[in-house]
Amino acid sequence: MKCVLCQNTALSSGVAWKRNWFTCPSCQLRFIDPSHWLSPAEEIDRYRLHTNSANDEGYVRFLMPAVESLVRYHPAGRVLDYGCGPVPVMTEMLRRAGYDVVGYDVNFLPLPDGWDHTLRESFDAVVSTEVFEHFRDPAAEMDRIVKVLKPGGVLVVMTSIVDDSLDLASWSYANDATHVLFYSMATFRYIARRWGFRIVDAAGNRLILLERAI
Repeated sequence: MKCVLCQNTALSSGVAWKRNWFTCPSCQLRFIDPSHWLSPAEEIDRYRLHTNSANDEGYVRFLMPAVESLVRYHPAGRVLDYGCGPVPVMTEMLRRAGYDVVGYDVNFLPLPDGWDHTLRESFDAVVSTEVFEHFRDPAAEMDRIVKVLKPGGVLVVMTSIVDDSLDLASWSYANDATHVLFYSMATFRYIARRWGFRIVDAAGNRLILLERAI
């Protein structure tokens, strides 16, 4: 099986949550066998079941570390909320924090055709919360992000980060049919090297901030 991120040969990691897993020894990405992935239409149906709201204090509290991290390292500017979903809560939170924000979601809020060219180096920051684990082609997504992010700009990613001590069979985050990619810190170091970033901050096991090289 080829790794869906770096295209090197990935090794079987067994079965968890009734899905076949693979681990890439090169970039340390863990991913679900693509034969188990939902269809795009099935994914959209699942996303529509979400009840996220800017009035949900628990959900806002869950997302707030991403806002706080961005404010610390890039307190002003134009931000792309990458994968904002059907209810763009993060977009609203960033606006409240004083940013000029554009929301984008391939399923619910697409931008015009060719946006990755017309918006080249248009944003001071890209924020992507609970999105990276859904990517079908993570390398293509990173290509798009780099094209629209200014040199010196920051990428804030929120996703659950795995390590070798994790027991996949008991990890509830993996028991979501729309979650197909799982990143370790080694994976993010690979992403930083390949796409010209440096890791600025890594908070706990869920949040990472990368700065694009100038």
